[in-house]
Amino acid sequence: MIIDFHTHAFPDAIARSAMQKLSAGEGNVPHYLDGTVAALVASMDGARIDKSVLLNIATRPGQEPSIFKFCISLLSNPRIIPFFSVHPDVKEGVKLIEEAARAGIRGVKIHPYYQGVSLDDARYETIARACADTGLVLLSHTGFDPGYERERIADARKVLRLKQRIPPLKLVAAHFGGFDDWSDLSILADSGVYLETSFVQHFNAPGRVAEMITQHGADMVLFGTDSPWTEQSEEVKKITSLPLDKESIEKITFKNAENLLA
Repeated sequence: MIIDFHTHAFPDAIARSAMQKLSAGEGNVPHYLDGTVAALVASMDGARIDKSVLLNIATRPGQEPSIFKFCISLLSNPRIIPFFSVHPDVKEGVKLIEEAARAGIRGVKIHPYYQGVSLDDARYETIARACADTGLVLLSHTGFDPGYERERIADARKVLRLKQRIPPLKLVAAHFGGFDDWSDLSILADSGVYLETSFVQHFNAPGRVAEMITQHGADMVLFGTDSPWTEQSEEVKKITSLPLDKESIEKITFKNAENLLA
C-alpha cells in the first residue's frame, strides 16, 4: 500500500488552462501530467500508488462552490481522496467546512501565498478551528514558494503557533514543514504536526532526509509528491530507498495516512 498525500488535478474542462497558468506563475516549473484526474490515476498505476489525496485551493473568494462540486464528483473514486478549500476572506467559511465534513470530504487545503494571507492570521485560525471541530485534516503549504517573493508568511514557527492555539487540530505541513526553508524544522518535533515529504528530497541528500525524518519521528511523516510537478514513480523510488528501517518506510508511505484519515 502506498498513499500519496499531496497531488493536484482539475476538472477536465479547465485542466489545460490551469496547468498553463500555474506553470507560468511558478517560473515555468515543468509539469509531468496534463492536470486531469485520468492522468493522475494513470500515473498512480505506473508508480504503484494505491490512493492519492487530491488537493484543491481557493485562490479567490467565490470558488468554493465549484471546488465543492468537484470534490463531491470524486468521492465515488476509490483511488482519490479529495480535499476541499476555503478562502480566508469568505464569511461563511465555517459553514462550508461543516457542509464538506457532512458530505464525507476528509480535509481542507490552504495556501498562504496563493491566498495572500499569513498563516498566523486570525482568519486562518477560524478555518483551523472549524476543521478541528469537524475532525477534518488541515493541510497547509509551508515554507517559501518559487513563484513569490521570499516572505516568511508560512514558516515553521507560524505552523507551530497554529497547532499550539488549537491542539486537537489534525495539521499537516506540506513540503516537510517549509519549502526551501528547513532551518527551524526542529521546533516542530513533538508538536503533533504531521510533515509531508514533497520536494524535500529535491533539496536534501537522502542521508539528510533520513536524519530529518528521524528527528521529527517517522510516526508523524507522510509521503507526498506534489504531482503533477514531480514524477510519482521517481518519488516512490526516492522514499523507499531512504536509509530507514522497513517499519518507518511503511509508516511514511501508508500507515500514518491511514490513521490520520480514519
